[in-house]
Amino acid sequence: MITINIAYIIAMMGIPTAITAFFIRWFEKKQEERDKSQKKKDVLVIKAINASLALGEATAIALKNGKTNGETTAALEYSKDVKHDLKNFLVEQGVEHLH
Repeated sequence: MITINIAYIIAMMGIPTAITAFFIRWFEKKQEERDKSQKKKDVLVIKAINASLALGEATAIALKNGKTNGETTAALEYSKDVKHDLKNFLVEQGVEHLH
């Protein structure tokens, strides 16, 4: 006759559950990191669009008035800053995914 040990059954059921829970938590943590990076990228892309619009508007005003002004210079600087921020972020993300 087979003797059933309750502690043995509970242990055998608990080990796969613990392993599964560990991997689920690991995947959730990775997904949270990806989500955080995605949000930051989205913010930078929106800033880049805004910088492009500001530069376009300043250029249109300069063409309309026949001369460049402080708005054009400021928009160009803002555009450069945002472009570099976005580029640096994307390079950083690329390096992180290599390792």
